[in-house]
Amino acid sequence: DNQNSSSTRENGDNQNSSSTKEGGDNNQNNRLGDRFKLNVASTTQNLLKIADRLGVLGTEVKTIVAEQASSSEINASAVSIVEGRSAFKTFFLGADFKNLGQLVSEVAKTQARLNKLDNQASKMASSTDKTAVLANIQTLKDQVTTLDTFVQDNTNRFSLFGWLMKRFNQ
Repeated sequence: DNQNSSSTRENGDNQNSSSTKEGGDNNQNNRLGDRFKLNVASTTQNLLKIADRLGVLGTEVKTIVAEQASSSEINASAVSIVEGRSAFKTFFLGADFKNLGQLVSEVAKTQARLNKLDNQASKMASSTDKTAVLANIQTLKDQVTTLDTFVQDNTNRFSLFGWLMKRFNQ
């Protein structure tokens, strides 16, 4: 038994290390995009459950949540593309400004939706529902902050082409 379990551990370790070598970069590159997608999906599901209990107010909340779910797909895709950009390409050409710009646009739209949700929460009669909605709004605000930080970090990355352009423009 000890011999079998040690050989299994060795084989398992070898399999893990080879899968890490082969797919490790992809898992790391998609990590933030996947986490973002899962967090927003969970939050939108929570908000939809609350909206089902709200009647007329719930209809507006459902509309806002549907828009946010669509936006989160766009955000997750853009984050994955930016993260997947090779270090070589980023070093020479700079960041993927097309997708970073799309993220900035979606962040602004998300903030507007969060303001609408906040207004809807203030109209809710049930303090339990109101508290739950406000907690979910805070979760979405945290995601917006994460996206903002991601955009800033990637926008401020050094690139040889960008450095040369700055030098020639001086």
